[in-house]
Amino acid sequence: MNDSTTGLGDSAHQAFDNAADKTADTLRPVMDMLVSGVHDAVERLSHVVTQAADKVESSGESIKDAQARATRCSRNYIREKPLTSIGIAIASGYLLGWALRHR
Repeated sequence: MNDSTTGLGDSAHQAFDNAADKTADTLRPVMDMLVSGVHDAVERLSHVVTQAADKVESSGESIKDAQARATRCSRNYIREKPLTSIGIAIASGYLLGWALRHR
């Protein structure tokens, strides 16, 4: 290669580098704003998800407590009134069977 070709290549390379630097300088504030916006959105989403998880956990505990109370009440009722409990079970089974047959 001759000197003029090398000089032209160097000039083109320098011009490209200058354009890339200017573009990066121009885009840096935009990218910073985008990154900041995404960070804020992720923080808000994280907060919402944490609140939802807490509510689900609380609901799950409430359901478990209600189930435990219902089981305890049923056991007490069956102990106190075994014949009535058997009658309710037989009647419930009969009604359920009848309803399923007549669908």
